[in-house]
Amino acid sequence: MKRRITYAGIIALALFACSAEFNSGPKNRPVAELHFDSVRGGIAFFPATVNSAGPFQFLLDTGGGGSHIDREIANRLGVKLARGAASVSGSADLEVGVIPSAVIGVGAIQYRGQLIASPLAPLEPIFGRPFEGIIGGDFLQGYVLEMDYEKEVMRLYKPAAYQYVGSGKSLQISFAQGIPFVNLELMLTNGKSVKGDFLIDTGGGMSIHILKQIAERDRLLDGLSTLEEIGRGLGGETSHKVVRGAALSIGEYRLSGPVVAVTEDDAGLSANQNSVGSVGMEVLGRFNLTLDYSRKLLHLEPNRNFRVPFVYDASGLRFRATRPSFSPPYVFSVRDPSPAKEAGIESGDLLLQIDRHSTSVLSVENIREALKEPGKVHKLSLSRKGKTIEVMLKTRDLLE
Repeated sequence: MKRRITYAGIIALALFACSAEFNSGPKNRPVAELHFDSVRGGIAFFPATVNSAGPFQFLLDTGGGGSHIDREIANRLGVKLARGAASVSGSADLEVGVIPSAVIGVGAIQYRGQLIASPLAPLEPIFGRPFEGIIGGDFLQGYVLEMDYEKEVMRLYKPAAYQYVGSGKSLQISFAQGIPFVNLELMLTNGKSVKGDFLIDTGGGMSIHILKQIAERDRLLDGLSTLEEIGRGLGGETSHKVVRGAALSIGEYRLSGPVVAVTEDDAGLSANQNSVGSVGMEVLGRFNLTLDYSRKLLHLEPNRNFRVPFVYDASGLRFRATRPSFSPPYVFSVRDPSPAKEAGIESGDLLLQIDRHSTSVLSVENIREALKEPGKVHKLSLSRKGKTIEVMLKTRDLLE
């Protein structure tokens, strides 16, 4: 008998002076507090154990109803797997294994629950770092989660001992199969708009995803120039059409120029018949946020990234990096047209230096951030078929 798991999946990146302080209050004592690494606008990676083994690198994903461990790691642990199927990004019916009772250790927390064994290793090169597990909604339902994106610290509290005392704004959230949704309004540059339930997806990097059927129903893309994007989720490739939005209203906050992707992928979103899409870390990472599942509340406090302009892509490059060193990164794809294409960069090129800095001391995330700002000129040193070449790359916003 197969177990059915609903999971939204992964994919498929001016400072603001803020008077609000991310304050949990003296009465709130976390049961776990730990550092995380922030990738692609705020996707959080942190250490966790499984049945006392590890630590492994886990990703925080509110967009998934279940927690995952890489299938090879599960086999190495010697646990018995039941057969199951999961609805994930890129596949509506991915064959997975299920560990009915596993002990997941996050900081001082030892949580016993179901763990899904799925093929996570293919996603490692995208992040350019170890990636062995996912913490999802089944774990998070038992705690209040605080994410401080300025200090890169996450805190977990027992709901009965928690009271929010910060100065941010609070939004009501709803749930479908353990996945949280928040009501937002998106305005596009053609005068069209859409309002409805958006899945809160801390495992998704892009700003906003809109379901294809919603975009077609409301003719949201009429008259707009779009970019085609191929992504990858747990179930394989996903495709999007990307445009620049006019504004996003999230409670009392308004963000200008968000990046919007229209996608055919509805994994996780289909759990809520009223959903129109999802909101990812390029939006959520502009706030220090608190998710209180027990009270159905999302607390938002703008952080120093609040007014940073949204940039989808300024180079046209997609990098990958693999174990064991995750260095040097290689060029996975080159968008045409783009600054990278105009500079003569090709797929398969190894990036050796950027602005005279060796990539041996730079993560893939460092490189993405360095090339993300429009209007900059970078000197890149690359290796192609054993020969070193140097190019000048002038970045520009590809959605302008």
